[in-house]
Amino acid sequence: MKRFIDISRHHTGELLAKITSDFQAIGNCFVSIVRDMIGSIVMAIIAITGLFYLNWKMAVIMLFLSPLMLLIVGILSTRINKVSKIDKMMRLSEAYYRNILAGLC
Repeated sequence: MKRFIDISRHHTGELLAKITSDFQAIGNCFVSIVRDMIGSIVMAIIAITGLFYLNWKMAVIMLFLSPLMLLIVGILSTRINKVSKIDKMMRLSEAYYRNILAGLC
């Protein structure tokens, strides 16, 4: 069985330093994600409160239409991602064939 990493070529301190740094990076990423998520929730609450303060009828309409808009955005984004992947494959194959043709000339 082939090992993912050959630990016999590395010193223990080096491996521990890499692992510690990886855990710190993961922890920092987690803290950043939680902080951004809390900030977004607070901002949404403030925006909805302000909308109710300005015009409660418009706020109710927006709250009912928001799930529909999210559904439409979700459907469109999956379709755009599919088209983007196809476009990327087409560009790669075009570059491959251009290299072949350039080698023939």
